[in-house]
Amino acid sequence: MNGLRHAGIEIPRHLSVLSVGSSAEMAAMADPELTVMSSPSTELGRMGVEALIDQLEGRASELRQELVMCTLEGGKSTGPAAASR
Repeated sequence: MNGLRHAGIEIPRHLSVLSVGSSAEMAAMADPELTVMSSPSTELGRMGVEALIDQLEGRASELRQELVMCTLEGGKSTGPAAASR
């Protein structure tokens, strides 16, 4: 985001930035504080271990694809769309 700032782009006035998969702690270190889409790390870890065990024990021929619910944690890096010119 520093590069954007140096280029004269104001966040979120000119451009919204959304971090996907980052932590709220890391987002708080950015200026402005990042808006984050957090994934459930414990659940993803459990799913990964289960998939690995299934592969090792020959119970899975393909890796499963599952959707997990993420959480939007509001920061200060997103804003409304600019008005059309």
